[in-house]
Amino acid sequence: MADIGSSNNTVQDRSNTVVEQIEQAKQEWEVTADALPQLICLLDQEGKILRANRTVERWGLGQVEEVKGLTLLELLHAKSSSTYFYNFWHHVWSDLNEGKPVKMEAQDKWLGRYLEFQLRQIDTETTERDKLSNSFAVAIIRDVTEERTVQHIKQQNERLAALGQLAAGISHYFNNILTTIIGFAELLNVRPDISASSKKDLNHIIRQSHRAARLTAQILDFSRQSLGQQNKVDFESILTRYTDNQYTKTPNNVSIKLTIKPGSYHLKADEKQMKDVFDNLFSNAYDAMPHGGQLSIKLYHQVLSFDELPPHPNLSVGDWVVFSAIDTGIGIDPKDKLRLFEPFFTTKEVGKGTGLGLAQVYGIIKQHGGEIDVQSKPNEGTTVNIYFPAI
Repeated sequence: MADIGSSNNTVQDRSNTVVEQIEQAKQEWEVTADALPQLICLLDQEGKILRANRTVERWGLGQVEEVKGLTLLELLHAKSSSTYFYNFWHHVWSDLNEGKPVKMEAQDKWLGRYLEFQLRQIDTETTERDKLSNSFAVAIIRDVTEERTVQHIKQQNERLAALGQLAAGISHYFNNILTTIIGFAELLNVRPDISASSKKDLNHIIRQSHRAARLTAQILDFSRQSLGQQNKVDFESILTRYTDNQYTKTPNNVSIKLTIKPGSYHLKADEKQMKDVFDNLFSNAYDAMPHGGQLSIKLYHQVLSFDELPPHPNLSVGDWVVFSAIDTGIGIDPKDKLRLFEPFFTTKEVGKGTGLGLAQVYGIIKQHGGEIDVQSKPNEGTTVNIYFPAI
């Protein structure tokens, strides 16, 4: 006769082994899910989070236990009414029920991060009767901020390149016309039979024509077709001399702070064009601080390695000279930031600016193999970082 007690122990041992295997598999899966760079959330039919992996903590959205019961919009700190989310989730759930995967993109308003969502429905029951009550959705959320930044910069560069080609062609034609106007006006101005009042008018024509010529020169700088002469220069010496001269031109309610880290700052550059860059950046900073503030100028080296994320997507591995201009002014509206380097785009009052300053700066920096990055928020000042390849 078989030993019933021994048989029961064997069944119990097998049962314990199965439970242990299931628990181990569960732990291994949770460890794997927690290690993924994507945020994974299990959602119920109302769009509320039942479970999330540890990525939610790495992104600074809260602890795993804290986010349970939140909706996706609440997780993103988006302010919305319950009615809005109900309508939004109703459409999402309808698509999921029809077997359609849902893909969308949103911005985390709190952290300023762009996120891509992919949602799929999963069923835990096979019977039609229980299917509705046991349906869930899994959301895989990917941080695409860096991709969108690179994409925006690429689109901006392509748009500015197209504008540059158009502007260069127009500028060359205008230069030819202005050369003729200035030449004949100056010839008339030296004739002895020209009256004093006519000479006054001719001088006005010559002055305005030279002013127009300077504008076309700025446009050619933007289109990277100006005739600069790049030589080995000491950028620190140029910046120091320029800043020293600015102390007498700076508004009384604005202070300048210059910080230069020890090192050698030799570039292949056109000194005149460097001064044009300073003129535009300092002028913009002063205009952004009508009630006073501080303009901080910094000069330092940044050496980029292969395993380092560059501060600008277009920067390659190597040694870069970084020039920073940081003001405490009114800042820039996000919608205007995308158009900063477009020629004739300005946020200043009529008659206060041509809109060619930053366009000229952009073109000069590009001519020197550099990159420019502008960081700003309304009422929080502006930081302009310019990167030059060091010699």
